[in-house]
Parts: sequence; C-alpha cells; structure tokens
Amino acid sequence: MRTQMNGYVVPDDDAETYRFFGFGVVSPRDVRQAIADNPAGETLTLEVNSGGGNMFAGYEIYTILKAATIPTEVEIQSLAGSAMSVAAIGADVVRASPVAQFKGVPA
Repeated sequence: MRTQMNGYVVPDDDAETYRFFGFGVVSPRDVRQAIADNPAGETLTLEVNSGGGNMFAGYEIYTILKAATIPTEVEIQSLAGSAMSVAAIGADVVRASPVAQFKGVPA
C-alpha cells in the first residue's frame, strides 16, 4: 500500500488544529493508522515530502516504523528535512528521487 507523508511533522494532539487551518501535516497516529490499514502481505510505502517539524513526533514515527511487524519503505520524493529525516530512517528501506534532498539535524 502507498500513502503520503507530506507536510509538517506534528504531535498527535496538534494535528487536528493544523488541519483545521489547512496545513498539511503528518503525525505518529497517521503512521500507526497506515500500518493498521496496510493489506496483509504487502509492503507499506510512505511517500515523503516534508520540511520537518516537531522533533519528538519525528522520534515517535521513527520508533513506530522500527517496531512495525510489516515491511516498510520510505520514498523521499523531494524533501525529508529535520524531524522527517529522523522519522524516515525508521523504515526498513529508504529510497530517494535523484532530485530529492535529505537534510538531517545539525550536530
């Protein structure tokens, strides 16, 4: 199954507010739901375009992907920045478009 993880990375409690004002967001709950909705025997592919957001929500998504009992992969289509760069590496496989950017957190 393919699903999009586009927009700001936000905590579950903030997602509804952002969506009310028209912002594209992804939260840990969205990833949990995508895993639950994934058909048996299929790989969950998350299409990513996100400049990042809340680092703790990114850590949570990373942990959710690492603990998933299904195969997971992330396709970075344009940008995985900040919190999304951390979340994305929780997948079993990470792929990036030749024009994509992967911008981690500065040390």
